[in-house]
Parts: sequence; C-alpha cells; structure tokens
Amino acid sequence: MAWIAPWLRKLTKGMEREMAEEKAMLLEGELRIAREEITVLEVQLDGAKWKRDEIKKRAAGAYEERNLLVCALSKLFPSCLGQHTEQEMLKRGWDKNWGWVVYIELPTGQASWHIRTDELELFEHLEVCGSSYVYDGHTTEEKYRRLDAIQPSE
Repeated sequence: MAWIAPWLRKLTKGMEREMAEEKAMLLEGELRIAREEITVLEVQLDGAKWKRDEIKKRAAGAYEERNLLVCALSKLFPSCLGQHTEQEMLKRGWDKNWGWVVYIELPTGQASWHIRTDELELFEHLEVCGSSYVYDGHTTEEKYRRLDAIQPSE
C-alpha cells in the first residue's frame, strides 16, 4: 500500500493543475468581459463629455445674447454696477467669477443681472453703484414682469 500515497499526491497535483488551468481560463474570460465593458463605458463617457461641451457652448451663446440685451437696456435706463463681497460670495456658495451685478432702474422698477468678471468690458460705460444703492429684493419672476410691463414710448 506504500504506492497509494505517491499515487494520490500525483493525482491531487494533476487535479490541482487542471483546476488552476480552468480557473485561469475563467479569469481570462472575466478579464476580457471587463475590458469590453470598460470600452463601452469609455465610449459612453466620451459621448457624455461631447454632450456637456455642446450644452456649455449653447449656454455661453445664450449668455452672450442676454448680455447684449442687458447692455442695451443699461444704456437706455439709469444703471450701475454692483459687486458682491468675497465673503458674501463664499457664504452663498456662489462662483467668484459671478460677483458683479448690473442694476437697471426701469420705469416699472428695479431689475438686475449677475455677470461674470470676464463680461465687464461690455459694461465699461457704467459706474459702480454708490454705497447707498440698495437691491430691492426682486425675484427673477418679478424682474421679468417688470420688463414685460414697460410701455412703448411715443
């Protein structure tokens, strides 16, 4: 019976090698599938980045148009530039590049628009609001109601 122990060891090593080869094949298959999934995700990510960039371009175009209209209004009605303090910007969680505000006194009430620092050149004709100038608390909806309520001049 002395021959059984070496034979069992040989048999066990053969089975272990066979199992290891099967496991390696399974892992290689899983790795291939994972690589394919990564490729799909990379393609989806590229698509999402392209879509994000397109949305940013459209938004930038809309802001450019809006700023031209705000600039024109600021030349027609009494207007000034306000600036939020850095502390106020931090407190509200606002982007520091959006700290400037164009205030326009329409015949129907105050209106205001935040502008980015890099857009200030459009508003070089305006002076900075005096320390006594006060935001009247209007909402965006109220601002557009006030714009809508402007009557044509005769």
